Amino acid sequence: MGFRVFIGNNVISEEMGMKNNYNRLIAVMVLSASIIISSMVLGIFFYKARAEKPSLIVKGLAEREVKADLALWEINFSAGGDDPATIQGKLDRDRDAVVSFIKKQGFTEAEIIPGRLLMIDKLAYGYYQEGQKGERYQVRTSVILRSENVDLIDRVSRMTGDLVKLGVVLSENYTGPSFLFTRLNEIKGEMLDEAVVNARKAADTFAAKTGSSIGGIKNANQGVFSILPRDMTAGAMEEHQIYKTVRVVSTIDYYIN
Repeated sequence: MGFRVFIGNNVISEEMGMKNNYNRLIAVMVLSASIIISSMVLGIFFYKARAEKPSLIVKGLAEREVKADLALWEINFSAGGDDPATIQGKLDRDRDAVVSFIKKQGFTEAEIIPGRLLMIDKLAYGYYQEGQKGERYQVRTSVILRSENVDLIDRVSRMTGDLVKLGVVLSENYTGPSFLFTRLNEIKGEMLDEAVVNARKAADTFAAKTGSSIGGIKNANQGVFSILPRDMTAGAMEEHQIYKTVRVVSTIDYYIN
């Protein structure tokens, strides 16, 4: 009998030890989970506290007056008639007159580009009938002048009357030269620096008037560079002005302390 009781006590003791170990494991797991959850809650709290911190959105403007460094001048002229060969001969003579006129003003052969030829058959479009008097064919072509001498092109483009005197018929869609500014990348960095400085000045002015101070940057957008006509008159077009205004507006969101 004593032997059986001894064995039973050992069994009971072993079961109690296993139960205690199991309870300790559960307690450790619960404690670990609590620590992890607490850390996550604190992290979310501090993140939200920072995200919800007051901020101020300001804009910084930078402008620069620039001069075009490239000009494109397409001189359009046309001729009409009933015989395509005769029309082509007239256009060839007009082209020679235009090229000669351009070279006399100081431009080189490398700056002159022949334009495409466009022929319109009025009969094919229903604007003309067989046997009708008048010009069945209308042909247009051009000579393109591409030069970095923008001042010279600007001056010569005002002398189209001389071409008319030579018998060149300018097309009705003639618009004059286009002036381009191609060195934007050379001034982008300086203008962005200026825009950021101006944005900070605006933020500091606001902070001084409200008794606060400006902190770090929350968000920033450098903005889009735009090229505008320097003289903003009615109907002004940027490409027809030699002098232009380059503008960028940067948007910066500062934290407020």
